[in-house]
Amino acid sequence: MSQVQVEDQSDHHVRFDTANLKDDFESDSCVTYQRSGDTIIISLGFLQINHRYLIDLKFPLTLFENIGTKPGGQFVPDITTVPNLHCRITEFSGLKHDDEHDFYEMKIEFFAYKEKLLREVLHIVNSNNSKEVLKLIMVARVLGKGKGTPMLRSGIHCIGVEKDDDESEASDFPGFDHHVRFDTANLKDDFESDSCVTYQRSGDTIIISLGFLQINHRYLIDLKFPLTLFENIGTKPGGQFVPDITTVPNLHCRITEFSGLKHDDERDFYEMKIEFFAYKEKLLREVLHIVNSNNSKEVLKLMMVARVLGKGKGTPMLRSGIHCIGEEKDDDESEASDFPGFGKGT
Repeated sequence: MSQVQVEDQSDHHVRFDTANLKDDFESDSCVTYQRSGDTIIISLGFLQINHRYLIDLKFPLTLFENIGTKPGGQFVPDITTVPNLHCRITEFSGLKHDDEHDFYEMKIEFFAYKEKLLREVLHIVNSNNSKEVLKLIMVARVLGKGKGTPMLRSGIHCIGVEKDDDESEASDFPGFDHHVRFDTANLKDDFESDSCVTYQRSGDTIIISLGFLQINHRYLIDLKFPLTLFENIGTKPGGQFVPDITTVPNLHCRITEFSGLKHDDERDFYEMKIEFFAYKEKLLREVLHIVNSNNSKEVLKLMMVARVLGKGKGTPMLRSGIHCIGEEKDDDESEASDFPGFGKGT
């Protein structure tokens, strides 16, 4: 049975016990659990980059002691929080019982999208009290390419491997119904240019080349799409393109301001501001969607393409319209420190 450690901390900060964390990663047997305040830390051990896993979890009922749950209440997935694109609950069986103990059982799909220390957060909530929310922090050490194949812990199953974007810059972009082919020469020219953001349209996709960015930096990007990019789409008279709010939110790239169709002395264009987080190095592609306000079937994909420089590889010259608005600390720099992002009293 997994060892459970409960710590009461008035400020609700999550501290990782260095010795326990090391033991957890070096263990090759099963997933381990620790609770600290309103957070349950789940140590998954070693995983492999770009691999997708299905994880069977059984949370002992003892982890939920002293939470103040109302009689009859059970914890269920919290559907009010922003979806986590790298980690999600695929099956939740609720409270169950076997010959030894009571436990909550669930299955989680987890994507190891970057190497080194990786933490992903999910939430569960008391069905009788929406204020009683528990954070589930999945912690894994992800091995990079060529660094071996880890022995998976009991209950963790590899269900697929996703091809790294950087392995095929000029190939078809995976995942679109209509294939998007990159013009190799143009793409190279785009990255080597140091002047402004460039645009290409291929079918129902507009490719936006951002040039070079820096890992773990967050950017605000001013975009102006010439109206010529929207030719031959069959837009109904009077229709304009607007952000598509029906798609799953992209946590690394989002539209923060959309000014719609505008005009200056030279041309008509769509103007918007995008917040973009360069969360991994090498080639990075992020997709947003806009839709015709008069025809929901006319959807265009906006694919942001950037070359992200890793640590110690220089500071890029940003293109016109791209502004750095902050830098986020890499989790791996402080494994045993307070987990970043939680405020007091949360």
